[in-house]
Amino acid sequence: HLPPRPPRPGQAQAAATPVTLTIHKPDAPFETGAQRSLTVLAMMSDGKARNYTGQATWSSSNETLVRMLPGGIAKVGPGSGRVTITAAAPGGKPRDSVDVKVQAKLQDIVITPKNPLVEIGKTEVMMATAVYADGSTEDLTPWLDWSTDKPKIVEFPSNGGAWVGKGPGTATLAATDPRTQMRAVFRDGLLP
Repeated sequence: HLPPRPPRPGQAQAAATPVTLTIHKPDAPFETGAQRSLTVLAMMSDGKARNYTGQATWSSSNETLVRMLPGGIAKVGPGSGRVTITAAAPGGKPRDSVDVKVQAKLQDIVITPKNPLVEIGKTEVMMATAVYADGSTEDLTPWLDWSTDKPKIVEFPSNGGAWVGKGPGTATLAATDPRTQMRAVFRDGLLP
């Protein structure tokens, strides 16, 4: 695809038109009652990228779950499920779509076991369960950021809830959902 020829003197230059669209969705979850902003970037026929959020026509595969407003505003309704959101240039092409998961609001993160004890050098695996407003649950263990206030006593070699006892004492452990910043805090006990 060659760039357009420059106009001849006295000839009007054709306006650049979108060739491709790419939707960017927020990292924040699409929770019941929330409002989320999506953006769309257009690669134009003149080779330049342009924010096309306000010019795109937005639609949703399920208007009950997610109602799209001009400017990429997504209003999340009641219920849960998967929804496809589409942004299109005038005339319907080009277009891009993204899938989003609509869920009830996160109410709590439950960590098990409740009072973990581990010997020095041994590994304990924790489990984090999300509890949503509609009563549904989901295993969040691999997606949470796990941390401790005392890395000389407890170490998280990687995310996923597994930790190693490094020294005697107790430490406060935390699991944080990076999307919502909800945090579950608990104490562990280590055997000498």
